[in-house]
Amino acid sequence: MKHCQFTYRGHELEAFVPDQEIFRIDSVFGQEEYRLPVVAENIQNIWDVGANIGLTTLYFKILFPDAVVHSFEPCPGSLELLKKNTASLQGVTVHGYGLSDKNTTAKLHIHNSNSGQNSIHFSGDGYDDEVDIELKHSGEVAEQLGTQPIDILKIDTEGCEVEVLQALAPYLGQVRYVMLESHSPKQLKAICVILKGFDLIEDLAHKPGFGTYKFKHK
Repeated sequence: MKHCQFTYRGHELEAFVPDQEIFRIDSVFGQEEYRLPVVAENIQNIWDVGANIGLTTLYFKILFPDAVVHSFEPCPGSLELLKKNTASLQGVTVHGYGLSDKNTTAKLHIHNSNSGQNSIHFSGDGYDDEVDIELKHSGEVAEQLGTQPIDILKIDTEGCEVEVLQALAPYLGQVRYVMLESHSPKQLKAICVILKGFDLIEDLAHKPGFGTYKFKHK
């Protein structure tokens, strides 16, 4: 574990990061993987689904200091760092479960060198452990958290993106921006069908169907 100190937009920041994952700081704050490519005003409610160790939550709070951020992370190890890295932030609520299209438990396959690849869908080489996690229906969670529209919905759940969106379908009409990871052309096609009321505004894929896509409500 490394205690990292760095500067972003004049803010002196610090975060606890796994030894092999220092690259995350550059991805989030250097390359700004989750920067909105348009001017966005009055951002009040952000969902960070698959918050990992909290760097994206920290990033959003720097850009939108008045926003409330709901950070969802089911992996116990990542959750511990998420809580630690966001403890000093106002307006952040950490939820220690994942989102899906049902209320259930699942086996999370733990990657041995990249916590961002922990997944209930992917396993094989590089995965040498697993842990039971709790998943909740994303639409029911939205109902429980209240009727405030979601201004930014960020999803990086290593294969569960479609399930999260499907369960949120009744609420997507009030979502302004969606930023998510796609892991195959087939998954991207399903995502685009669900987000038919949105325009694609940025494509950061490293090859078709694999990477970060950003959408804006029409």
